[in-house]
Amino acid sequence: MELKVYFVREDDKGFCIGSLVKFNSEPIGLDGVDEIRKFLGLDLDLERIEGRTKSFSVGTLRVHLTEKIARDSGLFKQQNEIKVVVKGKFDRFCKKTIKFSQDKNTGEIHSAWFEWTLDENAILEAWQKAGFPTEWEVS
Repeated sequence: MELKVYFVREDDKGFCIGSLVKFNSEPIGLDGVDEIRKFLGLDLDLERIEGRTKSFSVGTLRVHLTEKIARDSGLFKQQNEIKVVVKGKFDRFCKKTIKFSQDKNTGEIHSAWFEWTLDENAILEAWQKAGFPTEWEVS
């Protein structure tokens, strides 16, 4: 059995009112190039580095819970899934990470880029610290 929590943004009538988090594509500049090269430990050709971050948007976030967290929340006694209505955004739980593609046989790196990622563990920790509310004001 899976235990899941759905984080959503809704109005009073239960309609979705936008994203939990949204970042538009943005240029990385030479500082970003330097950061990618340092991360990879090689002087990757500029042509192999994407010059913009990827856009990122999450409307509803589904997170699988451990049995311990589900029991600690007290919300799963009669159900396997719950919905948490979020007021605010999850921007503080996002970070830019470096991704790359490489040849499986030779290990040669074809391209590298920045991508936004959402830290689900940090979200669960913050939700737990807030007392597992089903209506959660995130600042």
